[in-house]
Amino acid sequence: MKLASENGIKVLLDGQGADELLAGYHGYFGSYYIELLRNLRLGRLTKELVRYRKIHGTHQPMIYAAVIRAMLPGPLIAALKRMPGMRSLAQRSALGTLWIDADFEREHRKEYAFSSKFSSALKNQLYTLFMYSSLPGLLHYEDRNSMAFSLEARVPFLDYRLIEYIFSLPSEQKLRSGMTKVVLRNAMEGILPERVRTRVDKMGFVTPETVWFRTILKDAVTALITSPAFRDLGYFDVHEVRREFDRHCRGEKNISFIIWRWINLLLWKDMFIRKPAN
Repeated sequence: MKLASENGIKVLLDGQGADELLAGYHGYFGSYYIELLRNLRLGRLTKELVRYRKIHGTHQPMIYAAVIRAMLPGPLIAALKRMPGMRSLAQRSALGTLWIDADFEREHRKEYAFSSKFSSALKNQLYTLFMYSSLPGLLHYEDRNSMAFSLEARVPFLDYRLIEYIFSLPSEQKLRSGMTKVVLRNAMEGILPERVRTRVDKMGFVTPETVWFRTILKDAVTALITSPAFRDLGYFDVHEVRREFDRHCRGEKNISFIIWRWINLLLWKDMFIRKPAN
């Protein structure tokens, strides 16, 4: 936004809303599979699973969890969750997403009503993200960042006529054969370069923190997680934290998402919750 403003640009077009309308992230495949399963379209479901694996190599845990949740009745999931040790087991496997999703669904179903707004499981998920959980926050960032530099940011994907049209489309126009945003990809044939139009990987605005934590930030993170201040938080087994961080640094696992939260919790507490001076 700053660079645009410095170059005399006053109006920007932004793509906010496309992922929430057109199922741009791979996690949406779970709801699509649920829909096929509930409608007994087992042949189509099998083809979709095979095609996704062929393109992307493996399914994300959240996709498996969504399908499992659809196959198991609510009371059975609740009973499993009450079993001793089940939470720990779930959190170490793909079922961890099932556990979290079930809690979220129970807590927010009444507020978001995403289990009954549409007959389509995928549309219900997209509607929830579009109206409540994801897009409103992104639009807040959009507005704040553009206004900070006196820019007008327009979001053409959020034209109400386009929104109504996209929500009227069947799920296969959004997800099909392992591909996202199907209708948009088809509309852009001959307009976008093929390597862009048919791109299958998906990422947001990412930073290489996984590498940073193993290299240029390794010593700084080590100092933080071994500091008295981190120990005094009282929330963590500091020996286990150090062991897990060492495993990350050796490349045995990737927990950069968790490391980032360790650091931010400590820095946040240091900034906002200081002990009163004696």
